[in-house]
Amino acid sequence: VFIILVSVLGASAKKVQRYHCGLVRNSITGRVALEKGVYSSGVHFVGFWNGFLLFPSTIQTIQFSTEIPEIGVQQIAPLALRSRDSMPLQLEISVQYRRQKSQLPQLFQRAMTPRLQENIFMSELRAAFIKVMSQHEAKDCWTKRSKLEADFFQACQETLAHVHAVCWGLQFYRSTMGTQYEQALVTTQVQKQREQFEQARLDAARIRAETEVMLEAVRANISVFETAAAAERYQLIAGTQTRIDARRVGAQAKVTSTVLETLRISSGIELSGDQFSFYQQTLMLSSNLTGTHFLAGLSAPPSHVVALSRL
Repeated sequence: VFIILVSVLGASAKKVQRYHCGLVRNSITGRVALEKGVYSSGVHFVGFWNGFLLFPSTIQTIQFSTEIPEIGVQQIAPLALRSRDSMPLQLEISVQYRRQKSQLPQLFQRAMTPRLQENIFMSELRAAFIKVMSQHEAKDCWTKRSKLEADFFQACQETLAHVHAVCWGLQFYRSTMGTQYEQALVTTQVQKQREQFEQARLDAARIRAETEVMLEAVRANISVFETAAAAERYQLIAGTQTRIDARRVGAQAKVTSTVLETLRISSGIELSGDQFSFYQQTLMLSSNLTGTHFLAGLSAPPSHVVALSRL
């Protein structure tokens, strides 16, 4: 009995593989017990008569492209659609999605296998992308690519939310149009780029001219400032020199007056101008001829001069 019990318990433990979630299914009748909810990866005791119907729980990829994708990626032909201006084109888009675990029973009611569920996702996405492109012109694949990709991603999110999945990412990486239209579009874009380049060149020339005007104004202000500073400096120097000269003349006059008060002839009369000049000349001569005993041009004995020189 114990061995039978252990065998039954062992048979009742069923495993949900990694990166999957599961729904309980009766192995005898094939009925899926949606009321039991969704099981995550791991070992669960669900009875020996039950098993798990597994669905991927990780991010999956659907690729609308001509390129061969990596293993596990569902490849479909590129999207063939028309733009708002009735231009036929093909778009290559990759979509990453993930099933909502909590809504897996509702999704199972619409499609019972992972492949059928993917078919629903692809069909819904194709219809949504065709609708988005019908609201854009063909040239938007070039001129408004970011806006177009954002609209595709928003449509992906809204569409997969209705079928119990989450749009995780979208890449819009290639568009193919008629050769004639593509050539005309290339020509138009090149012309626009030339116009933008010419406008940029004109803007640069205008900015250089404005900058040169500003520099000339600054240089003029510097010249005016330097001229004013030079004039002020000259006035300061000239005024200072004038005051110095005036003070020197005053000092000389004061010294002369003092000397005239001190130097008097033997009669007590002050020296005249000629006598004072002769005195200065004699004094200078005597200071230059130190130690000499020769004096020329004197009409009186040298005692007068010697006495004065001691002063």
